[in-house]
Amino acid sequence: MLTGFHARRLAVIGVHLPGETLDIAVRQATITCLQPHAGNASLLLDNEKISAPADRPLRIDLTAEGVLQVRGETFATRHVRRLRYERPWSAYRLDIDGIPAHDVRAPLRLEPMLSRLHLFHP
Repeated sequence: MLTGFHARRLAVIGVHLPGETLDIAVRQATITCLQPHAGNASLLLDNEKISAPADRPLRIDLTAEGVLQVRGETFATRHVRRLRYERPWSAYRLDIDGIPAHDVRAPLRLEPMLSRLHLFHP
């Protein structure tokens, strides 16, 4: 018998999709280019611009401190508050919590959303 609901707030990564009002809240995201030998992707990590090979997966996790942990195979792990990923002229895939979920052709923005996801359960 249901006696009441409990609520729990979780920190999540907010993914802002281009041209859509829908934002996705995830715990972990991976960005992978769908084209082999794709050249470079542009990353804006907070205010620092870097290039990274687009054919290498970029993994984004949320730390216990509420910042994004960005891992690529060609640069050291970074801890940032905002990430912008842009890969001109080709599609890339956004994997959400380990599951291929969305093909994208325009820039993505990711940022921590602390205590934004509310889970209600009996």
